[in-house]
Amino acid sequence: MQEEESSYLWLEEILWGLRGGGDVSELMARVLCPKPGRLTMPDSDRKRVLEAHETAMRRGEKTYVDPLSSFHVFTAVAHLERGTCCSNGCRHCPYEEEVSP
Repeated sequence: MQEEESSYLWLEEILWGLRGGGDVSELMARVLCPKPGRLTMPDSDRKRVLEAHETAMRRGEKTYVDPLSSFHVFTAVAHLERGTCCSNGCRHCPYEEEVSP
């Protein structure tokens, strides 16, 4: 458990900076795990997508190439820097807002 926690210190630092301090543990959970329904695919594909997302965030990149579709996808950190939800159902949106009907 300690090894897993320390492996995400880079993310905690990014989120802490975007938030201006304070507890970012809830936000970290939303960044690392997309909302149910936004990443519906077999577990093996889901793992590949989440690995690509994490790799891009570790590198400080705002997008990554989806390993399944080859589309460019915004990272959760890019959404946080935007400041609000756009209501388009983005895969890695960390905001609580839901998609508009």
